[in-house]
Amino acid sequence: MRAQPWKNISRLATIRTVTITLSKELESVVKKRLKSGAYKNTEELVSAGLRLLEAREKGIDALRTEIMRGVNNIKEGRFTTCTSDGDLDELAKTIARDAESESGVLASQ
Repeated sequence: MRAQPWKNISRLATIRTVTITLSKELESVVKKRLKSGAYKNTEELVSAGLRLLEAREKGIDALRTEIMRGVNNIKEGRFTTCTSDGDLDELAKTIARDAESESGVLASQ
């Protein structure tokens, strides 16, 4: 297979130099991370930080979606009321069994 150097041209064309101002504390964090060898350069460190921020925000969005799903379930009367510890234990077992059957992984008893 022949190398196709033009495939990365569009990526290179989109790279921009950006200047940012950091507090002394954040500058210290950057220097510490670079000195540790965890990152080759500032670009790599900032890119990793932005990827983590994106992942965190996606996780928060997913949680919000699930919370709204739960709120809607409650509004529509789709919930179980537990009036005793025994009811709660039974519900927990049912949830574990359902999760086990969905994932194929044995739930701890």
